[in-house]
Amino acid sequence: MKVFIKNSEERTRMAIKIRKILELAGYSSSIFSSDSKHCDIGLKSDPVDQSTMTKIISLIERKGYTIDKKGPV
Repeated sequence: MKVFIKNSEERTRMAIKIRKILELAGYSSSIFSSDSKHCDIGLKSDPVDQSTMTKIISLIERKGYTIDKKGPV
């Protein structure tokens, strides 16, 4: 799943918020620097349950960001 956020500071804040949701649900996660050709920040996690994914997607949509759901979820 890809989320498009133009502001670099906001990208970092959202990654931290999403990571917190994952960790509160008991999943291990890490933020990493990706290749600048496709994105500049990434978040890697164990596969998550539907409830946790719903919370993450809701947070992203409430902020008004675009989600590309074609990638692995």
